[in-house]
Amino acid sequence: MKKARILIIIAVLALVFLGGVFLWFWSLGSVPKIQNSELKLAINQGAVYITRGGSFEEQARSGMELMVGDKLRTGKGSTASVLAYGMADLRLDQNTEIIIEDANHNDSSELGLGFRLEVGRTWSRLLHLLDLNSFYEVRTDSVVATVRGTAFVMEKEDDQVEVYVDHAGVRVKGNGEGVFLAPEDWSRYEDGRLMAHGGAVSSSKQMDEWLLNNKQADKNFMEAAGRMSVDALQPNTGSAPDDWLYGLSLMSERMHMFFAGDKKDEIRAVYIARRLGYVRDLVERGKSGLAFHELTDVEDEVNEYLADDIEEVNKTKLRGLVGMFLLSFSDIMPEDSMYRLKLKSEEIYINLWEDGSEQNIFARLLSGDARLEEAERFDCKTQVNARLEEALQVVEQTLTREEGEFDRWEGGFSDMARVLIAEKLEMQRIRQKVLLEKLDWCHAPHDLMMEGGQNATSTTSTTEMATGTEMIEADGNQMPSQIDKPVVEVPDKPPVVNEPPQANLNLSKIELYAQPNPANKGDVVDLYVKGIRSDGSSLDVTNRAIFGLIGNIGSLRGSIYNATVAGSVVITAEVNDQGLTYSARVSLIINDGPVVLESLEVLSNGSQQIWQGDNRALTVIAHYSNGQTKTVTNAAKYTLSDMRLGHMSGTIFYADFNATGLEVINASYTEEGVTKEAQTTLQVIADKYTTTP
Repeated sequence: MKKARILIIIAVLALVFLGGVFLWFWSLGSVPKIQNSELKLAINQGAVYITRGGSFEEQARSGMELMVGDKLRTGKGSTASVLAYGMADLRLDQNTEIIIEDANHNDSSELGLGFRLEVGRTWSRLLHLLDLNSFYEVRTDSVVATVRGTAFVMEKEDDQVEVYVDHAGVRVKGNGEGVFLAPEDWSRYEDGRLMAHGGAVSSSKQMDEWLLNNKQADKNFMEAAGRMSVDALQPNTGSAPDDWLYGLSLMSERMHMFFAGDKKDEIRAVYIARRLGYVRDLVERGKSGLAFHELTDVEDEVNEYLADDIEEVNKTKLRGLVGMFLLSFSDIMPEDSMYRLKLKSEEIYINLWEDGSEQNIFARLLSGDARLEEAERFDCKTQVNARLEEALQVVEQTLTREEGEFDRWEGGFSDMARVLIAEKLEMQRIRQKVLLEKLDWCHAPHDLMMEGGQNATSTTSTTEMATGTEMIEADGNQMPSQIDKPVVEVPDKPPVVNEPPQANLNLSKIELYAQPNPANKGDVVDLYVKGIRSDGSSLDVTNRAIFGLIGNIGSLRGSIYNATVAGSVVITAEVNDQGLTYSARVSLIINDGPVVLESLEVLSNGSQQIWQGDNRALTVIAHYSNGQTKTVTNAAKYTLSDMRLGHMSGTIFYADFNATGLEVINASYTEEGVTKEAQTTLQVIADKYTTTP
């Protein structure tokens, strides 16, 4: 009897153990459901009032959810923001009234937002709209401003309306024909009639404190939106590719799909998206090589998914998730280590649709927007002149190709798609023209009056624009004579005799990228060769390229460059296809000495005042000795000066309901043995705080 009891106990313990192992294994493939983002109100300062459903006006509360039909009013000295699904911010100045007329958002990243401005002024900042069916409009009774990814101001007083563009472009329509506004352009309407248009806004307008505050708020918005886009992919769940549990995690995912029944394809899309999140996470942790390898595998899986017999609703869901991955790179510039992944993400997004389809052409134009935005950030400094020229050349090639594709396929487009794509092409040409004028101004010999009366003459760049299939990233301080030295090619490997013939690629040109660029002495630089086919599509041809050096600095091994000496070097690449040789170059700057962490900055994503019971997300930015910055919000550690006022949960401060006062939040971050700290102060205010409107 005693023996039987022991056996029963052992059996029960074994079952409990096996059950625990099974639950653990099952958890590796589990993906928690993310709460959908909402349309919310954030009160920055003062009192804001809301009228809902025809009822009486009442005081609004920060954090409350908004809906279609709501009317918002800010009083004197009050400002607020409408936070729209993590995709857009509409910021209200004091003495402003708006009505929410349209508000919808779904899993496919389709967004529809419409606001009516009754009086006052608003600042709009939104990410790129990825879908032809998406829209964002700010309207008055006589003027409509339509955008698809920009920052702009609309101001209304009586029957006069002004629109000013800070970033990208806006289409504005009154009673007559619509006009397109480029960055720093403006227009004024009276009773819907266009009264003035063109030229940069006055300096006094640009120096307006509210406008300057919104420019800084835009930077915070882009940081937060980029992080939200990554979080939507759930990279913090499961096991990453560099984790020893990754193989088991993939097996657990397959088990989940086996038991999912009709939900199998939906779950599979979520798993693909999570792997995209892993890619971004790997790059942020300095594992760009593994990240790019993983992204190539995910790209193949995406293509297989779309080719399978799967319901369109699930394909649409996957496209939306890939779109979130694309949006997470919105603020990445060519010199950033993530730029290579940004280009690859654009390529993956374009290939989500059949060649020649409406959305395929529109996705290609999004890449054109990205190149324009990169070019618009360059100025007339010597070190970026050549990069501005190169960026404009890429813009011209992109626009010419897409205009040709549009002419070729537009006959099969819907009327709406035809109009939207034509308008986007026109807007991009206008922005390109503005940039060309800027480049001419940079090259013109003229005097500038500096502050304090000191005269300075602009530096003229004499670097020639790349022609044919060459893509040159020349440093502004490098003279043409240094670039034009004979190319001494160092093959990455000796030729192989009797190698099987390689497939024809139908190339029209190649482009060469080096990351990071600039690099530091001792860095390992990844080289990436992008092949452009005659039909405009692109592919990775790095493994087909032969690399060489101009200048005896550093060493090459395949697609890896070892930066052993400080200075500058030009790296070349050649790819043979159908008997033709395509070449490209990139100029690489190698700095002497390691980059070290110099300081830390803590930003509150909103006002420095916070209501009892409310919360405030933080952003922590690391500043380095070479001038670069990096967001380290998740890696920082936080302490509070007064635990009575609230607590931290991750990177978010939650104010307590029972106390008011000043809370000093200290953030510390350690990298390579160097620790830096910074603080931000929040004022926790009473729930019934009001000011006279």
